[in-house]
Amino acid sequence: MEEKKHHIKWEKDWLEGKINSQEAAKLASDIDSFDTFEKFIEGAQNLDVPKIKSKQEVWAQLENRISQNSSPKVISISRRNWIIGIAASFILALGAFFLIPTKEDIRISTTGLAETRTVSLPDGSKVQLNAVSSISFSEDNWDQQRLLRLNGEAFFEVVKGSQFTVETSTGSVQVLGTSFNVRERGETLIVACKTGKVRVTNNVDGEYRDIVPGNMVAIKKKSLTDVEIINTNRIALWTKNEFDFESLPTKEVFAEIERQYDLTIINDFSDNELNETFTATLPNDNLDVAIETINAIKGFKSEILDDGKVIRFFRD
Repeated sequence: MEEKKHHIKWEKDWLEGKINSQEAAKLASDIDSFDTFEKFIEGAQNLDVPKIKSKQEVWAQLENRISQNSSPKVISISRRNWIIGIAASFILALGAFFLIPTKEDIRISTTGLAETRTVSLPDGSKVQLNAVSSISFSEDNWDQQRLLRLNGEAFFEVVKGSQFTVETSTGSVQVLGTSFNVRERGETLIVACKTGKVRVTNNVDGEYRDIVPGNMVAIKKKSLTDVEIINTNRIALWTKNEFDFESLPTKEVFAEIERQYDLTIINDFSDNELNETFTATLPNDNLDVAIETINAIKGFKSEILDDGKVIRFFRD
């Protein structure tokens, strides 16, 4: 073992920049061994050492692996063949760093302001992402565990099969095969079931509710609400270019309009006014109609600023 570490020294010093090429050539036992090693290094220069490891750490691991896997018989082979062997080992080591994943292969889909997207899952289930939302899941083990993470809002159409779980920072949703809408904004999670059966679980205390078509349940202020009855035709209207607000604070309505139309809303209202509830169905593809509807219901006035990128709501 010690003999091999001694042989490696000039290659190690050269790779670490401690000696130049002329000095390395002089230290090599013969010029062919140096030329072989130099050509190998030149061919490997386009490969980047993973950022999580320094060059010294990579070399130390390589040297240790070669030393541990060697026997006295290996030391007796010619110097030229040994250099070729170390080159092959170096390639294998780099292959291990680049080809062996350190964690699961995660697929991520996101939407920006004023953007929606439909995502097909490995089992044929569909997810429609609303604006400023994202999902992430592992494709590698999807057959064994249908699990994804949601931030924002999405409508799910799940094919029958094993348990399907949607995780959010507030709570989780489990189904076997159904369609439902999940909306998480801030610390509020709202789940509405359109078909099938859905279980909503609070991450804080594990309390859960099972809901069926026409049911809606929410997690607000870390507490699970009672089940509410809603019209299934109003579930996920945003997928049809409308968004439905049922007793939501006005400030949340403003926030949703900002997401859907990629603009900024300013106002001079008090916190009490912004927390007043609002109920209406607004289009997400016609800003003028949306503004007129809000003004008519709330008694507001509005003006468009900065080439339509800022909307100001106010009262006389």
